[in-house]
Amino acid sequence: YYVTPDGTGDGSDWDLPIDLAGALAAAKEGSELWLKAGTYAPQAQLATDKALTIRGGFVGEESVPEERQPGLKSVINGHDEDPYCIYFSSNGDGRKLAVERFELTHAQKQAVYFQSGNWPKSDLSFADCRFTNNGLHWDTDRNDGQGGGRAIFIGNGGNTGMILLTNCLFSGNCRLEAGTKDNTALATVCLNYFKKVTMRDCAFVTNCVPLGYALGADSPVGGSRGPSAMSLENCGFDL
Repeated sequence: YYVTPDGTGDGSDWDLPIDLAGALAAAKEGSELWLKAGTYAPQAQLATDKALTIRGGFVGEESVPEERQPGLKSVINGHDEDPYCIYFSSNGDGRKLAVERFELTHAQKQAVYFQSGNWPKSDLSFADCRFTNNGLHWDTDRNDGQGGGRAIFIGNGGNTGMILLTNCLFSGNCRLEAGTKDNTALATVCLNYFKKVTMRDCAFVTNCVPLGYALGADSPVGGSRGPSAMSLENCGFDL
C-alpha cells in the first residue's frame, strides 16, 4: 500500500495513495505499507492487529525501498493528545512486525504500545527510527498500569518472541517537569516478556530526567516478567 498524509485513493500506486488509517484497516496479513516522507497526525489511535512491514521515508516515486534517499523519515505526531503513535494488539501467533525509517513523537503516553500477551512467539523490529518527546505531559500520578516505557511499552505478557532495535535514537522522552511527582518507575523503553532483546547502534539522550531509566522491565533479565536474554551492541547512553 502506498501512503501519504492526505491520500484519498485505494493505495494501489503512488498516483492513488491512501491515508495511514485507511492503509492499516485495508492491509492484509504480510502486507507492506510504504509511507511518503512527511508528518502524519493520527487524530485517533492508530492500531493494527496484523503482521506488517511498515516502511517510511519515501519521496513518492520509488519502485523499490532501496531507491529511498538517505535520511528521509515519515513522522507520526501525536501532538501530546493521542495516547499512542502506534498500538499493536492481536490474538495472533508467530507474527512478525517490522517498522523502519520513522520518527514517532509527542505521544501522550507511549509512542509504541505492544500488547505482547496477545502476540505469542511474535517478533518486533524497529530500524532507523527516532523516538522523541513522548510522554511529556502524561500525569505521573495516574495508576493506569503503564508507568514505564514512554518510547516503547511492552504490556501484559507471555511472549516468547524477539525484539530487535537497530540504529534507533531515543531522545527527550518522559522528561518530568519541575514540581511534578518523582516517579522512578519511568523508563524510556520497557521490555517485558520477550525471549530475546537485541539493540544495535542505538543512542539514548536526555530521557527520563531527573529520575528514571533508559531501559526497564518488571523483573530482571531471566525473571518471570523480564527478557530471557538481552544484548546491547555499540549503544550509547547520555544524560
